[in-house]
Amino acid sequence: MSTTSIKRLILYLLGDSLTEGYTRSGTVFHPYQIQLEKRLKNVYPNFEITQEGISGDRAAGRFMERRLKTYLNKKSSEGEIVDWVIIMGGTNDIFQVSSDTTFEGLKNLYNICEQHNSKVLALSILEFNKEWAGYKYDKRRVDVNELIRQNMFFYDIARDIPFDSNSYWEPDGIHLTAEGYDRMGDLIFEELHKKINHQD
Repeated sequence: MSTTSIKRLILYLLGDSLTEGYTRSGTVFHPYQIQLEKRLKNVYPNFEITQEGISGDRAAGRFMERRLKTYLNKKSSEGEIVDWVIIMGGTNDIFQVSSDTTFEGLKNLYNICEQHNSKVLALSILEFNKEWAGYKYDKRRVDVNELIRQNMFFYDIARDIPFDSNSYWEPDGIHLTAEGYDRMGDLIFEELHKKINHQD
């Protein structure tokens, strides 16, 4: 599918603090949406993007599900279908519940999107400072990512933003800097653009 054949591209960004753009201990929010929009404007003449990331939210909880349903139902009532839902969730879950429970929460979100004829770009859970957070939680992260990989439109963004001490990561070892979120926006744009243009 060529970009010129898309009349209007509707995107919905769902997740936790990493979608909300939490940085500088919560004194600043710089979501990846900012850079994603800049890149979209250069290629897609008409698009709509809505971001609903909430710090501390969990994929296996009910708030993320509620936001997703509310938004998709609203667009449906307006006679519109959301083309892509970009989901980054699970980071908060793996510190509280098992890998299976985390994935079941994510899978529920994917299924809701499918029921509304929206495609999902399922993002992997980013790395974090294992020495600070604990290696058992990183094992959960890896396990969940392997389960997410089964999704048709999976993007292993964790592979492209590995944890280290560079300028992409905040001192807390979990959140990104503004530069890191901009990098996310670039990577997500490139992956999304590729998938859009490879659709039948």
